[in-house]
Amino acid sequence: MSVSVDWWDKIIHVPQAYLTLVAGTIYEMDLNQFHLDLRTLEAAEAGMPYPHTHTHNTTVTIAGVVLARVIELVNGYTVTFEDGQYGVNMLGANTNIIENLNRNQVSVASANSAGLTEPQATLQQINLIKAMLGQNCVVEYFYTGTDNDSAVFYFYDTEANATTHDKNTGLLDTLTMTATFAGGRPTLMRTVE
Repeated sequence: MSVSVDWWDKIIHVPQAYLTLVAGTIYEMDLNQFHLDLRTLEAAEAGMPYPHTHTHNTTVTIAGVVLARVIELVNGYTVTFEDGQYGVNMLGANTNIIENLNRNQVSVASANSAGLTEPQATLQQINLIKAMLGQNCVVEYFYTGTDNDSAVFYFYDTEANATTHDKNTGLLDTLTMTATFAGGRPTLMRTVE
């Protein structure tokens, strides 16, 4: 199934079948594909008379660093995910969907960052580990490297164990990532669920 648009009420409907299952109840939504599908709907006869749903700025290379695309909902459009008890991670772009979300039981997260370059691998790996360990795990991170260009992620069973940073109590797994964050560190990395 694909996305659909209620043109009169300016609601973009995203069915669960449109999303990519990662593990358990965690899904991902490719924001570039979302953009392309919305453009197709806008170009169809039913969508032509209505204002555009969003603006799109593609990736830009500056000094050898590829900055991420931006997808911004405009003209009063909102997004509704098919209701259910599952989580959605939006990948591949900075977006304002969170601010224009019709809330229900679905947990929605984005990886917006002023220096977002290619966060997909990191977010995908973190979510895959969390899904394997259980959704109640806590992720703690520490920046390393001379330019804070690396991070070590620790997965704990409880917030209390993450707070004490006790590697002997409650540590479930670790992940070390090296990435370039143009404009500074990523903004959304520590999560408690």
